[in-house]
Amino acid sequence: MTPQVAGGAWRRGPGVRRPAPAESREEVFSCVAFRVGGEEYAIDILKVLEITRPLKVTSVRRAPRWIEGIVNLREHVLPVVDLSRRLGAEPDPALAGERRIVIARTRGQIVGFIVDGVREVLRVPSSRIDPVPRAIKGRDASFLARVARQGERLVIVLDVDLLLSAEEEADLKGASWNPPRTGGPSGAGAA
Repeated sequence: MTPQVAGGAWRRGPGVRRPAPAESREEVFSCVAFRVGGEEYAIDILKVLEITRPLKVTSVRRAPRWIEGIVNLREHVLPVVDLSRRLGAEPDPALAGERRIVIARTRGQIVGFIVDGVREVLRVPSSRIDPVPRAIKGRDASFLARVARQGERLVIVLDVDLLLSAEEEADLKGASWNPPRTGGPSGAGAA
């Protein structure tokens, strides 16, 4: 049950919601925050299909260093990218037991991204979202979408559509699952 106002006092009743505070009327950006190479990053929650514990990864010969391999996720073969290597960092050995695979949709295909650990789902008011400073966002870092301010924390939001170049994504397509119209990981292929 939710609170209900009766005679100036809050009471509980079905289908009644507490009036939203003025600050909550601001647009909110939701993202999944995680650790990679000792830093905190995030991905737009609308791109994330699911988060899994590490799965058995099959290596792919002659693949770039940042491609960990492929996994079988409920009878669907998905390419897996080691996000720490992709970002030019090394995995944090202290978080080895916390590693997860974030399954996300990128430019029409589904890819797993290995991260050192998932922290939380953040809901950040739009007034607390900033562009990435130009000095940081160069040609090699076009996938840095924005910076979310959470108190004293700064979380770099990645654009999963730009984490891989169009050419790199085309290379992954041979090892990826092309989602059907329905079904797939967490209903990923549903329109």
